[in-house]
Amino acid sequence: MILGAFATLINNLPIPAYTNFMDSVFSKTVGKGAEKAYIWTKFGGNAWSGIFAILSVFIVFLVAYNLGKSYNINPLAVGVTALGSFFAAGGLAGMDSMGLFVALIVAMISTEILRRLLGNKHLVIKMPDGVPPAITANLNAIKAGKAAPYIVNKPFFDSSVNLGGTGATLGLIIAIWLVGRKNKQYSIVGNLSAAPGIFNINEPLTFGLQSY
Repeated sequence: MILGAFATLINNLPIPAYTNFMDSVFSKTVGKGAEKAYIWTKFGGNAWSGIFAILSVFIVFLVAYNLGKSYNINPLAVGVTALGSFFAAGGLAGMDSMGLFVALIVAMISTEILRRLLGNKHLVIKMPDGVPPAITANLNAIKAGKAAPYIVNKPFFDSSVNLGGTGATLGLIIAIWLVGRKNKQYSIVGNLSAAPGIFNINEPLTFGLQSY
């Protein structure tokens, strides 16, 4: 804030000699008509706006973060929610001295709304008896802003360990395209194995490479 005030002082220093000196050194002008001004006069305003713009983002996150800690709810989830609410409320268009006021209001209101939603027993997810307990535990943990305890499951393996088939061989197909494309046999196997590899089927690749 002090830097922002100092930047504003650069534009409004009430010394005619200083103003004339700056006009002669930075003689380029911007704007047209009534908005025409020397370019150096834009520096202070832009610096001031930039400082207060960044400050608004920090304020909305930190206020919500500390309110979340005081309410014993996940402070990071509260801070991110408030930050998203700030941008949704048009924070980008009002990042100035008024933006600080908006940031404080948004941080407090979004935290209070989130606290009441998390404490509402009617919003508890109740799954049918046939649903595995791990899924229910994951949903309740996410609702409370905590990490899901059961993430190592079949979809997890399919998207990380078995990407392209057992052993994540989709990367091997890409390596053949990038490095081994000069080898005709490898190139043929890689091209034929690409489509099945998308569906985690890598037998054409594993057995095809062995034949060469």
